[in-house]
Amino acid sequence: MWTNGQGPGWGTAAALTIALLAGCYHGGTPPQLCQGDACGVTGSTTTATGSTGVPTTGEPPAETTLEPTTAAPVDVSVTFRLDTLSFMDPHLFYSSPDQTLCINDVTDFVNVALNDDAMSGAFNLLARFEDFEGVNEMRLIDAECGDPVMPGGRRLCTPKPKSQAVLLSSMRIEAGACTDIDLSKYQPINAPAIHVPELPCLRSNQVDFSLPINNSVGALNLREAQVSASLDALSDPQRLEDGLLFGFLTKAVAEDLIFTDTMIGSVNIWAMVDSPACQANFPDYLPSIDEFEINNTLVPGVWIALNFTAERVDYQPL
Repeated sequence: MWTNGQGPGWGTAAALTIALLAGCYHGGTPPQLCQGDACGVTGSTTTATGSTGVPTTGEPPAETTLEPTTAAPVDVSVTFRLDTLSFMDPHLFYSSPDQTLCINDVTDFVNVALNDDAMSGAFNLLARFEDFEGVNEMRLIDAECGDPVMPGGRRLCTPKPKSQAVLLSSMRIEAGACTDIDLSKYQPINAPAIHVPELPCLRSNQVDFSLPINNSVGALNLREAQVSASLDALSDPQRLEDGLLFGFLTKAVAEDLIFTDTMIGSVNIWAMVDSPACQANFPDYLPSIDEFEINNTLVPGVWIALNFTAERVDYQPL
């Protein structure tokens, strides 16, 4: 992370307010979302698809099991809530509107806002596993969560009404690689800070999907994206550690994401990623743009990597 002082005109990070407005998904097949009983929300059900177009639904949920002595249903589900979330690559920069003056690296300011929302409970993204023993599906759900009733207790979370949840095929891994990330696609100066989950871990398939990352985000549409994280325990885990979300964000999508601050006004995310005015000041971080093939056409964009951790919560369906 950058260690320079705050640029001219910046107040404290707490004074910043962020609004990320999601735009349309440009080019190729749009990411698929799921709704309905499978996701814990109301509506129809669809699933994410990979680059081959093959549905990645995983196996059907296991039949309900009963506790042998009481005959009560055994809850085999496990739900986690992201409690930290930070951009690791690319770094984000603020420049003058005409791109002639570099103001500063603002990655830390963006991360403060993301983490304030996550830690305070203003934004709640869940990773839910209906059958934790099988771990063949992961549901990413935008939820509402209450504070723990008792100190050290769990939050109680409910999916937002009419919200869409991402349904991903996934697996629990006890041997092998926990992530498919190719660190050569990221800036060498940032690569050491990107989480690489260790065993035992959870990992989704690498597919296209749309995911909220902040209280005001409509969607961050990513190509060949993946979610992975280390488990603090194989049996009855309480946390996901060293979590990593990565994928390719196209220029067209990034241009529709607007960062709004009371001091700097509105800036689209692409202008913060592709910042030629800052390249001389931050040569280790810029340029960070890349290309990705969609429908046999190379489109500009950037590979992003976000670190996260998650806490265990109690889940209450609608």
